[in-house]
Amino acid sequence: MQDQQFTALSQRAWEGIAESASRPGDAVRFFSERMAPRSFAETLRAFLRRQGIAESELPDRLAAVRPGVKRDSLRRRVSSWLSGGRPSDREELIGLGFALGLSGEEAENFLSVCGDGGFHLREPREAAFLYSLRAGKSYEEALALIARLPNAGGPFPADAESAPSAFTRTVADRLAEVTSDEEFLRFYEESLPVFGKLHNTAFLWFSRFFDELRQPSAPCGAEEDASYSVERAVELYLRLNVPASRNEKSFSQLQKATKRLWPNATAIKNMLARKLDVSRKTLLLLYVATEGLDDGAIEEAMGWEPDSPDEILEEHVWNCNLMLHECGFSPLDPRSPFDWLVLYSLRPGDGEDESMSDRLSQVLALLFGDGREVDADSGAPC
Repeated sequence: MQDQQFTALSQRAWEGIAESASRPGDAVRFFSERMAPRSFAETLRAFLRRQGIAESELPDRLAAVRPGVKRDSLRRRVSSWLSGGRPSDREELIGLGFALGLSGEEAENFLSVCGDGGFHLREPREAAFLYSLRAGKSYEEALALIARLPNAGGPFPADAESAPSAFTRTVADRLAEVTSDEEFLRFYEESLPVFGKLHNTAFLWFSRFFDELRQPSAPCGAEEDASYSVERAVELYLRLNVPASRNEKSFSQLQKATKRLWPNATAIKNMLARKLDVSRKTLLLLYVATEGLDDGAIEEAMGWEPDSPDEILEEHVWNCNLMLHECGFSPLDPRSPFDWLVLYSLRPGDGEDESMSDRLSQVLALLFGDGREVDADSGAPC
């Protein structure tokens, strides 16, 4: 992690993990009062400055991306983004990349910071958008290209459970060689059997993690040969003291950001049936619940074993980021509220022997105020 380039605020968030390592109450106080979460407005302003674009220019630039939307509506939308709101979906984020005049690489970075990850290149629309950005096309030209693609909306064979494995990295390597519309159309036709809107690599990780929860061997803590239903496994390992209620009117922004898209049993069932894409949040929660399925193989291969809490944290961060990269998701960000909580749970407390799930559950119980008595010294629920 020390090789990564952090802003001062990111560095402070990172250091706060060690500062509050053994006291859940301290972790909640740092999380609530000092972390300074990265906002969409902050990111948007940074890209505007980088592109030399004034904030007042953005509505006019968006008009080329949303020609049917009135200018007053676009101005209100930009004002909302710069005062705490954010785009409603990924395609709106992609459209912003065109409005900002970003290159393909810059748009990839923008999407990674503002969404769960960069372009999903096995999804035809996103592959076409990235190619168009690389080629310097307008948003309208990108849509015209997409209109030429047969079956661009799916369904795709690679989303079926019986489909052969098809991974985003393979498609990305082929797309990187495309330099013209004709080549893109050939690329699309050749890739059609492996296109899909769902992340295959993420599904493989998800299946491996969740199988361990349903029929644990170690380290999840169930009796040998125990087997759980999806509902029971979710309740035991993924709820982690997060309220099930959908009424969030009284929640703070940090509470809302933490709870947003928290997986429930219905979502997990749909992911298992490949009716819903595996989310980045679900994958990270499963990593925490299974301790990353750590069997010591990596330490054995590297010839060393981490012996300090900070070294253990760095190893897990490396493992998580590798998994996220393979799945096409963005790496852990210490200024993302949910990611900070994951990072906190990955680092063992000084001199403590507790699971990652225990650490995360204790902080979430305090964060959402479940009403249990709290130990005055540690801040942990009694």
